[in-house]
Amino acid sequence: MDYGFALPINHSSIWLRSSAGYSYGDRDEPFANFYFGGFGNNYVDNLPEKRYREYYSFPGVELNSIGGTNYGS
Repeated sequence: MDYGFALPINHSSIWLRSSAGYSYGDRDEPFANFYFGGFGNNYVDNLPEKRYREYYSFPGVELNSIGGTNYGS
């Protein structure tokens, strides 16, 4: 869920973003987990910049290094 509103200062806004997920699969099954980490950059960075706002983007850790069967943010 995303909610944003404009501030009285030019070109300024505040956004509140949240997401949640739950997997019913076994934690030992790789395809039943969510993975988080990194910004998702690649060698030739040609993807849109808004991918940094995706739920799996987690700066400060290696790409896909955090896994789990449920999450909330």
